[in-house]
Amino acid sequence: MEIGNNINNFYKNNINNSKPIRTTDVKKDTQAKDTVVLSNKKKKLIKAGIAAGLASLAIGLAIWKKKKAINEVPKDLKNLFKSIKNKKGKEFVDEAYNGLVKHMGLEDVAPKCVEITKNPDRAFNRIMGGYTFNDNKISYTQGFINKLSKSQQVSLLRHELEHCSQYNKILRTEGLGAEKLAETLVEKSVSTPNFFGKIYKDEVFKHFPKEQAEKELQETKKKYFDEIIEQLKSAHKTTLELPKYKPDSKEGKQAYEYLKATKEYEGLGFFGFGSDKYRENLLEKEAYAAGEKCAKLYNAVTSPINKIKDVLRLCLNEFKSKT
Repeated sequence: MEIGNNINNFYKNNINNSKPIRTTDVKKDTQAKDTVVLSNKKKKLIKAGIAAGLASLAIGLAIWKKKKAINEVPKDLKNLFKSIKNKKGKEFVDEAYNGLVKHMGLEDVAPKCVEITKNPDRAFNRIMGGYTFNDNKISYTQGFINKLSKSQQVSLLRHELEHCSQYNKILRTEGLGAEKLAETLVEKSVSTPNFFGKIYKDEVFKHFPKEQAEKELQETKKKYFDEIIEQLKSAHKTTLELPKYKPDSKEGKQAYEYLKATKEYEGLGFFGFGSDKYRENLLEKEAYAAGEKCAKLYNAVTSPINKIKDVLRLCLNEFKSKT
């Protein structure tokens, strides 16, 4: 009986001692693993949710900004940019140019078209061209069509038309006009170091007596003045017939500033590069600002909404993969 009882007690004790321990260990392991799995899944869901939320917020903000930008575009420009969106090459340039001329109210004074010359792009394969006010022309080398994006073309067209508008004000302001502009150009040609006229002036005084040199110089300046006047009166005939601006009017005050900027103007170098002085000159500062703004307006109207949809689709796919 004692032995039997001891065996029974031993058996019971072992069962009672081992079973709870084993059961407890298994439960703890299972719960820990389940907790880790659930915790990781929860974290992934939270991260995916945050990512999707942020992406939606960013996309919503982008769409809102785009709508706001489009609303800031003048109606006539909005219609113009939409109508030329699918045009290409010279057709795009011509229609964009004519639309900008109309928008700026320069129909009677701006060049009739943009000339694309067959001349090759010059040093470092740079596109050359611009507005020449003496003969009232806007021309560019072939690279303008072949190498620039549409927004870049729009920017440069608006840039050159800004120059046209600037000189239009000089020509139409009382006390200035073609005569004062021609006089300024003549004086500039013999006083600015990077003009060939300065070299001519130095050579005249080097090889002739002072009195004779002065006479020679005055005759040359008059000849140059007459040539410029003839060019301006021919190229800007319509402009010169328009009503004049008063010197104290907004346009008149701008005209005097533009004439001063013309005296100080430093053009691009042979390689097509401009110094800080070139970019800070009032004529160029305003033209660059006008061109850059116009390009932004063009992009606001024509940039494809599909790009935003693609981003949203990618974000949604990423969210699904996380869940």
